[in-house]
This record gives sequence, C-alpha cells and structure tokens, in this order.
Amino acid sequence: MTVSISSPTRTLSTALGVVSLTLGASEVLAPAAVAGMAGVPATRPTRRVIRLLGVRECGHGAAILLGSPRFVWTRVVGDALDVALLVQALRRRGANRRRGAIALGVLTVIGAADAVATAGALNPHLAMMQTRFPFNWLLNTNSVLAQWFCHADVDDSVQAQRDGRSGDGT
Repeated sequence: MTVSISSPTRTLSTALGVVSLTLGASEVLAPAAVAGMAGVPATRPTRRVIRLLGVRECGHGAAILLGSPRFVWTRVVGDALDVALLVQALRRRGANRRRGAIALGVLTVIGAADAVATAGALNPHLAMMQTRFPFNWLLNTNSVLAQWFCHADVDDSVQAQRDGRSGDGT
C-alpha cells in the first residue's frame, strides 16, 4: 500500500532538509565557530568531531531533498547523538555552560520538529490528520499517541472529537 505524504509534512521535511545542508556546511567549513556558539572549547579533536557531524548532517539533507521526505527519521537519530555529544562536551573544563544550555534548547526545538515530521512521514494516520487538521492534532497529543501505539482507528476518534464525543464509542 502506497501512502502519500501530506503537504504540511512534505513542507516541514523539505525545510528540515535545507536546514541540514546549511548546518552541515557550516560545521564542515567553520567547526571552531560552531563549537564557540555551542559553548564547547574548540580543541583539535572537537573540531574534527564537528566536521564529521557536518558531513553526517549534509547526508541527512541530501537524503531528504533528493530521496524521500520519509528519510527525515535519520535526523531524529542524529539529534539524539548531537545531544549526547554536547552534554559530554559541556562537562569539560572551559565549557561555557550558558551557551551550551541555549544550544541544548535549540537542539530540543529542532528535535521536536524532526519528530513531528517523522511521525507525519512514517505514520499514514498522522499524515492524514495533518492534511485534514494542520497543526490541530498537536493540541491533542495524548490521544493521538495513545491511538498510534494502540493501533486504534484515528479516523473514528477524530470524528468523535468533532461530534463532541469521547472517542471510545460513548
């Protein structure tokens, strides 16, 4: 069964692909500046790791833009790696924890966008809901997640919410 990706999901995925290419290029070309913005001392090993992360980030962008928006899930994995590496780097002497906290906040927001795009790209029910009710489904995250994990029929629940019912048949 082929499931089309909704327009909001495709737009978000494309934007995240462009962000990946831009961020990746900056990491490859100016790792010391990226380290400084993140509050991490720009040592030789740190710059090397940031360059490698930049190559990975460019790969994410290319996969999303040239392949399929469904490849946005690779960014979620990358976000987890980025957070883990940043937390580890901020434990070192000379780290600017204030800048690091800001960088972690930015990574969290970007990670949330990646997760939303991934959910829409990989789950046909969520993609359909995004098409019908752009961004409204975010307001009712608990019921969407419960339905997603329990494999409940999302269409019935959405219709029940429109009708003012609880969504469980009552």
